[in-house]
Amino acid sequence: MARARGPAEFQINLFWVVAQAATFLLFLVIVYLTAFRRIGGLGGAADAHRAGAP
Repeated sequence: MARARGPAEFQINLFWVVAQAATFLLFLVIVYLTAFRRIGGLGGAADAHRAGAP
């Protein structure tokens, strides 16, 4: 016969903590490359125009 157990306890698996941290860092890199490069690109074009570039 199977023995009755107490309530299941919550257990954090270290592998999933590391995996989710890596996923979050990858997300931050993607946001940086898509958003901030576009903003920097627009500023660079405006600076070149002010410097007299055609």
